[in-house]
Amino acid sequence: MLKRLRRVAPFLLFGIAALCLFSATISSKMYSHGLMVQGLVTNLGSVKRGDGAISRLRLINLTADPVRFYALPSCGCTSVDLPNSTVAPLHLVTITVRIDTNKVAPGINHKNVLLYLASNHMSWQQNAFITFNCTQG
Repeated sequence: MLKRLRRVAPFLLFGIAALCLFSATISSKMYSHGLMVQGLVTNLGSVKRGDGAISRLRLINLTADPVRFYALPSCGCTSVDLPNSTVAPLHLVTITVRIDTNKVAPGINHKNVLLYLASNHMSWQQNAFITFNCTQG
């Protein structure tokens, strides 16, 4: 029995690792050229007017080439802390998105950040969507 368990254990561990990787990518998008973007669709729930709404985008570069990006917010109430930078090979960069809730209407709000991305071989765009309910404080 112990001998059989030793033979099966590596396959079980591989299966568990694959399941963990799959579950981590459900809320993110993996591009065929090796860049993973997490936080593309975020619902912040209820946010009191006057409190800052914060969301984060994570760019994970799984390639051997650097990936350049530019993050463009949708309006004047939305800002990004790292609007223009590079993700080094095999590194992660977090972009913090801040929304000034004093500048938005009460109720459901939808904001987006347009990401322009480029590697040595291609360039592309990706939208990140942020939703929240602005309530009176």
